[in-house]
Amino acid sequence: MIKKYIWIIGLISLIGVTAAGAGSVDNDTVKTIKVAQKQKMLSQKISAGTLKASELKNIVHELEAGQKHLKRKINDPELANLLTFLDICIGKLESAIRFPDKVSNRQTIKDMGHSIAEGSDYIKSKLSSRSRANTFVALVD
Repeated sequence: MIKKYIWIIGLISLIGVTAAGAGSVDNDTVKTIKVAQKQKMLSQKISAGTLKASELKNIVHELEAGQKHLKRKINDPELANLLTFLDICIGKLESAIRFPDKVSNRQTIKDMGHSIAEGSDYIKSKLSSRSRANTFVALVD
């Protein structure tokens, strides 16, 4: 009977250690998820259509920096294709903010902001779900 309790306590301890180790996602993944979240937040500000030209330029520079980070850290083919599309959106955004008061450019700015927000959200979701799946696999193993 005592052996059974000791075995159960040992098993619970082992599961606890495995769970503690599995719960830690590497810092690179966490940082990349945060960058994707920031990209989404910045692009939502753009799509709101209430920013001044100087604010737009600053946000586009931040988007470009975040995009570089994402392209460096993500090697999934599906997400790489999405990042290429987001590069195009950022390029169109850069062109449009040169003359932000033109009616057609205002619409382009909103559209590109929306597209970048959607793409960034998808990247964040995909990376987050992979992190949770890896944690679950480690717990099961």
